[in-house]
Amino acid sequence: LAARFIALNTTVQSRTEGLLGKVADLQAEVIDVKYNSDNFASMKLRVTDCEIEEAKYIKLIATQMAQTNVLPGDIISAKVVFCQQREDFKKKNYSDGYYYSADIIKIYNKKPATISLWRTVYNVRAAVKSAIDSAGVDEQGAVLKALLIGDSSAISPEFSDCVKKSGVSHMLVVSGMHLGILVGVIMNLMKKRTRTVAAVIVGSISSIIILTVCLFHVSILRASIAYIVMLLARLLKRDSDPLSALGFGVTVAVLISPYIFYNVSFLLSVAATFAVLYPAKMLIDVVSFGRFGILGRFFRYSYDIIIISVCTLFCTLPIVVNCFGYVALAAPLTNLAVSLAMSLALILGVLAVLVFFLPLGKSICLPFFFVARFFVKFFIEAVEFIGKDGFGVVFVQKDKSIYCFLIAAAFILIVKILSSYIIKRKEKYRA
Repeated sequence: LAARFIALNTTVQSRTEGLLGKVADLQAEVIDVKYNSDNFASMKLRVTDCEIEEAKYIKLIATQMAQTNVLPGDIISAKVVFCQQREDFKKKNYSDGYYYSADIIKIYNKKPATISLWRTVYNVRAAVKSAIDSAGVDEQGAVLKALLIGDSSAISPEFSDCVKKSGVSHMLVVSGMHLGILVGVIMNLMKKRTRTVAAVIVGSISSIIILTVCLFHVSILRASIAYIVMLLARLLKRDSDPLSALGFGVTVAVLISPYIFYNVSFLLSVAATFAVLYPAKMLIDVVSFGRFGILGRFFRYSYDIIIISVCTLFCTLPIVVNCFGYVALAAPLTNLAVSLAMSLALILGVLAVLVFFLPLGKSICLPFFFVARFFVKFFIEAVEFIGKDGFGVVFVQKDKSIYCFLIAAAFILIVKILSSYIIKRKEKYRA
């Protein structure tokens, strides 16, 4: 991984120096297009041909001070001037694999794509967006869209700030949690006697579809890789170790894009998943609620949510402090209050979208959307109540993140010692 990072960094630096300031005619495939309120266009391009040899086959961010009718999947011809990337966007662009930047002087020829991977992906995503928008485009609709496909562009800045301060940002970033809920429901609906091969195929296809609709976002990419690895282990009749699958998923993602560690969502996703699979699992496994009878399930659910939230809070502490400068201590309380509602909203929202594309689906899906939006409304009210006044928010200087790392490491060590002690006590009692 280190060799891959050094080699790519050297290549990017040398190629950037060679391209800087040069004007060139190129042909490229459009991967994404975004416009701001001033019609400033930002395009992600994959160069297919260029008169400058160094610019062939690279991916770049191209900007233009005018709106065009270019769509993802189109093949364009343009005259560009290569420039430095803006520092405030550089890390994000690098983490997505876009290492170069150019200003578009003129797009003088465009060939609309008939069949293209990116056009197909964006058409599917656009169709899902239209299905979600059919239920309403207010704040509830915006949150539902973020929950289902990771598109948080319509969420108001005020509510986004409440989400961060209440410690539930992960619910609006499609990640392993969403994949686990949806694929878990699908796999549980399949009968136990279903052949392993069929289960692996269904699980893999489901995760790939979710990954595609979410535009291969790094968090869901890592989770999908890890999940498919675990399915393959099941197919090969090998023990599926979740931590090993997590490590493999991270390794593949880093090999594809070594700068992915600049992506905050990716770092938080990895740290949170580790928290669930290691310290939280140890604390969950050593506690049983069987003696509480019918109330056992309620206590089990509440205990698991609180433990997972606390472990996630500690394991993500260095990243949160380094990136945001504050910690949301109310996160365990908020997660306990809204996790069930958001899980149900996710499942019902996906069902509504699937029904939407069936005959007469636009009418049939409305009850599903209605109930999903009810749970989303509960989420919004709970988050605003907890996060609006900054309840439980502690501000920490970003340069103290190294101390937060030591705190996180000490917490994991204490959990390990405590769980080992409880297990030994139980074994001694049984003996």
